Amino acid sequence: DLYRDWNEEYQSVKELPKSNIQERVFRERLLSKISFEFTLNATKGAMEILNGNLSPMNPNEHPSQFIFLRNNIFYSLATDSSDQYVNRGGNEASRYNAGKDLESIRVLNKLDDTKVSHLCTAVIDYCGRRVVCQTPVPGVFNNDALLSAEEKNIFSKIVYGSTDEGSNIASSEKFEQLFSSVSQAFHLKKHPVYIKDEANDKIKSIPLVTSLETKG
Repeated sequence: DLYRDWNEEYQSVKELPKSNIQERVFRERLLSKISFEFTLNATKGAMEILNGNLSPMNPNEHPSQFIFLRNNIFYSLATDSSDQYVNRGGNEASRYNAGKDLESIRVLNKLDDTKVSHLCTAVIDYCGRRVVCQTPVPGVFNNDALLSAEEKNIFSKIVYGSTDEGSNIASSEKFEQLFSSVSQAFHLKKHPVYIKDEANDKIKSIPLVTSLETKG
């Protein structure tokens, strides 16, 4: 099925009741089933990409920046395509960071907070290369022409975290409360993040309880 909504499936199962042993066993079986099927599909897609059998969505970019979409899974190469780690290890640092992202997903799975969602994620090593496989952010494929004004606002507005590697950061007391269990799991405390306010050319602080990559 090329239109399988992994996010919807996974989150729907996470929200199943778990008040007794029978409910917990049934829920865990379904979570394991979806995780296995996602990883299986992600592995097949990553192998097709590295074998040169899939066309990228951005063919005019440098090969290190190629992204792919198959079976509702985004694929990108674990390389320092944006020079984020240019002075900190380059491609090796990016490869290592992809592995740490996967460790974070494992922590969140163990935490099992139904109020917090995460993207289904797999990291595939094949033929000496690493591919990061994730489900799309909810709403990314919505047709703006079909959305109401309220829906457009929901899908387009990030009220907590950053989508541009820290150039702009948003904070929200509501999401601070929702992410409290996450910050405790990662041993983080509320802290200021400093960015330049382009309006008045001054430095301002934004309070966060998680990494700025965590979005609300």
